[in-house]
Amino acid sequence: MEPLNYTYQTYNLIAKQYVDKYYEDLTDVPYINLLLKDIPKGRKVLDAGCGAGQFTAYMQKQGFDALGIDMSEGMLAFARQKSPQVHFEKMDFMKLTFPQKSFSAILSAYSLIHVPESSVESTLKGLASILVDNGKILVIAQKGEIDHLVDEPLQPGA
Repeated sequence: MEPLNYTYQTYNLIAKQYVDKYYEDLTDVPYINLLLKDIPKGRKVLDAGCGAGQFTAYMQKQGFDALGIDMSEGMLAFARQKSPQVHFEKMDFMKLTFPQKSFSAILSAYSLIHVPESSVESTLKGLASILVDNGKILVIAQKGEIDHLVDEPLQPGA
């Protein structure tokens, strides 16, 4: 099975545990505020790899037209349940279908880590292509080994 399919299946499996543990964790909000500080309210912003959508909902509450995309149906179900006023779509951010220059800002929090190293550059170029001129992107990542599968701490064996 492809590593990305493992990733999506694992997130579907652990969605509830993930939400219970991390949904209220907004420690990255100061970085998101820096991303948004010079962008006029009402502009379109994208949360690429939104998971349970807590950051998407935060950006919406700050007055932006926020959209969250993710490949995990389990995570999207929680995102829609917790923030029904926010728009979420199932989409692979490695294969975006948005027109060029669609968003003023893009957040990718802890999701680019799931992209194989060979696809990181093309994924970032794809994200850049949907940014307006002078748009901003924030990538929040984790330290780890490249293209390495690890056991999911919330679901041993996954």
